[in-house]
Amino acid sequence: MAICNDCVILLEESEWVHRELLPLARSTDRCQLCCHMCNFFEIPVDLIRKGAVWPSTEEMRLRDNADRSPQPPGHVLERRAVFKVMWDRETDLRRITAELRPRGSPARFPPGPRNAHLPLSWDTGNYLNSDSTLGVCMNLAGQLSKRGIWAHSGPASIASRLSTMLEFINTCDSDHPNCGNSLKDHLILPSRFIEVGSHEGNVEPRLVSSLGISPSERYTTLSHCWGANPESMPLQTTKSTESAHKRSLPMAKLPKTFRDAVNVTRALGIRYIWIDSLCIIQDDMGDWEQEAAKMASIYEGTFLTLAAVDSCGSNGGLFLETVMSPVHFEFKPRFSSGSKIAFARSLLKPRSNGDRLYLKNSPLYQRGWVFQEIMLSPRSIHFREHQMYWRCAVGLRSEDGTLDQSRENHPHLNLFDQTIRGKDGLSKSLSLNETWWGWVSDYSSRVLTKPEERIPAMTGMIRYFQRLTGDKPILGLWEESFISDLNWDFAERRTNAPLMGPSWSWLSYSGQTISSGRGYWYSREHGSEKIEPRLESFDIQWTGSPFTSRLHYSTLYIGGVVGSFKLTSPGWGEYGCQVVHPDPSWRCHSAEVHCTLDDGSEIAEGSSITCLFLFYNTDHSEYEEGDFLRRLRTRSEHFLIVSPHRPSGCSASEPIVTSDSNDMSPAAYQRVGVGYFDLEIEHKDNWCIYSKEPYNNTGRPNPPLMFDGCERVTIELV
Repeated sequence: MAICNDCVILLEESEWVHRELLPLARSTDRCQLCCHMCNFFEIPVDLIRKGAVWPSTEEMRLRDNADRSPQPPGHVLERRAVFKVMWDRETDLRRITAELRPRGSPARFPPGPRNAHLPLSWDTGNYLNSDSTLGVCMNLAGQLSKRGIWAHSGPASIASRLSTMLEFINTCDSDHPNCGNSLKDHLILPSRFIEVGSHEGNVEPRLVSSLGISPSERYTTLSHCWGANPESMPLQTTKSTESAHKRSLPMAKLPKTFRDAVNVTRALGIRYIWIDSLCIIQDDMGDWEQEAAKMASIYEGTFLTLAAVDSCGSNGGLFLETVMSPVHFEFKPRFSSGSKIAFARSLLKPRSNGDRLYLKNSPLYQRGWVFQEIMLSPRSIHFREHQMYWRCAVGLRSEDGTLDQSRENHPHLNLFDQTIRGKDGLSKSLSLNETWWGWVSDYSSRVLTKPEERIPAMTGMIRYFQRLTGDKPILGLWEESFISDLNWDFAERRTNAPLMGPSWSWLSYSGQTISSGRGYWYSREHGSEKIEPRLESFDIQWTGSPFTSRLHYSTLYIGGVVGSFKLTSPGWGEYGCQVVHPDPSWRCHSAEVHCTLDDGSEIAEGSSITCLFLFYNTDHSEYEEGDFLRRLRTRSEHFLIVSPHRPSGCSASEPIVTSDSNDMSPAAYQRVGVGYFDLEIEHKDNWCIYSKEPYNNTGRPNPPLMFDGCERVTIELV
């Protein structure tokens, strides 16, 4: 079946093309592209052919009411379909979107409530706009049309999609010098691999020791979900099954995700694959701790990670056969002789962060362990139901060609922060510290089946960052930035879960998303050096391998100033609690108090809080006040809220109300919250808006820091 002249114009011009609904519906009998577009955008051809108004008047009235643009009773607003083509001249890929517009509207009718993107979805009386895009591949001589996702006519398979995988790999090998070339001198092989056997299937996979295998040997890794109930996983290596797995791992007994991963590894000509549940002895804690400590090396050293993104368990597979075949059609161009063959299939919305968000919301990316598996892998293929995605240091590429960061500079599309590969020229500790806390925020938002694995599942990232910076890790914080690292906070109110370690480490709080307000000394005022906190000593001991075994004990001492402050009611026209300046000569000054408690409770007015000073910074602002432009400086003094340690336990919910004195006994304190004082410190350099003359330049001194009068002590944080 050929295509109509209107569709030829649509493909050859990057413009809006208007189509009346009834002629469009009738054209589906003789035009293959009209038929496919109506099916794709869910235009009810049979209903329109019968003369019905679509969408119905009642449906559109409900929609218009929702959009606050109601029509008079009895009014019928007829619509027509408008198709927009975006042409990528490099790949010769057309992206077609569609919407309904009122009849008689101009070609470039501005967006409005009476326009509706297609297809329409009905939900509780409202239309929801879709981001559906139809792609048409025109250039049969181009590389894109040779990919299996466009070219295959029957069911998809490894064979039809292997060429695309090899294209990604070969392009990365030849054009990306920073990809796939991890230095092998610091990498340690895992103790075991799975030897995948022959591609013909006459030799079954088996578990083998890594002894004698060269560190330069290529291997793949599998990143997958274990499922809702890991105990019922079909296949694991245990003490009792290790010998049998060394003899054979029959393909017929492997769950589908494992079987697909083995087949892809075989097709790529790679001999070994690493799968955590099979290559670690699951009921041997010593072996588990030893192998978990190698995670950074295992994933940094992999040739390619295979990510089963949409699989909720080990039987979901890599979706190698789920990709739908494209629609093939032939047409005659208007300005050249002969005919062309093109392919049409659905695409994601181009040039948006939809791909990134879509991946982040997938089953695999909810797993805490997967964060370091993907971040540390030099390159990976992400298998989704609709297509594959390639990820390397250069960026993200989609199988259908919609997304290609190797030739387009769209950093907001990148699912992975490029700082992991050290490509953004990080040299300042502030940038590195912000990178770390970005990772912490991402990782802590994910789910762990076993809360006690919160530290082990971050071990690879900790070791990577340690090698990148040369800094010493202190339970998720770092020695060089320790004081400002203490300023972490919860992104949401937490539950009263028991602590799994010291109160000052975010790793001790399971199931909580962490954020951080990175702090630093913006400037030093005269005499402020005496209150700067200092990490004096620390000692972290584990029962076995650091980070992957159980925490045995930790001790940490800080030298700094600790003060007690009483919260008072706000003054007239002010909000929130206040603290009167402790210096008698500045009693007329009050600081606003902003603080949150780790257990989510509120601090009552009249209570006293004991605070460990961390750092301060300043902010500048200006606003109009009558005829004057007022310029202000605000100083924020950040602190930990601490409470005397109770030897019976270290619950974050213990009372924080203390005496109103600066008694530092006992010397051991635990963190119970975080906060800061806001104090207006300068009224100078204000200008009259009309005369441009300064006024109120009194030159009076700034009030001292709230902590200036506090005694400097050494305390233990527990």
